[in-house]
Amino acid sequence: MRWPLPGRTAKNYIAGTLHAHSGSVVCVEHERKNSLLFIHLLYQLKRTYRRARRIVLIVDNYAIHKSRVTRRWLARNPKFELVFKPAYCPWVNVIERLWKALHDTVTRNHQHITMESLMRDVWTFIRAAQPLPGSHHALAKAM
Repeated sequence: MRWPLPGRTAKNYIAGTLHAHSGSVVCVEHERKNSLLFIHLLYQLKRTYRRARRIVLIVDNYAIHKSRVTRRWLARNPKFELVFKPAYCPWVNVIERLWKALHDTVTRNHQHITMESLMRDVWTFIRAAQPLPGSHHALAKAM
């Protein structure tokens, strides 16, 4: 996701994962949407789920998930397995609901003057929306 500020070219991107059983979300942010953003997310997952023997991620077919840098990182970290979902099927990946709710609630037509202010509201929303797939109570806390 990206959020341009009015009259400026500043952008921030968020990458995130949803735990299928607990509904917890792990997210990271970066100024660029590239393989390093995705690897930063993988590293955060590795730290979060240290004791897991295997981490399976359902991902879309975006280039950063298949890049040479990403493949090298995955080769050195065999506990990760990527499952690529069919192209043009966003409903298969449940975290897309979070991104839509985030966009609808926080980033669409926002009035933030600084990126820091906008990102503060983004992180507040993400924390409040857990566990996902959240009940209406979780999303109501963010509004």
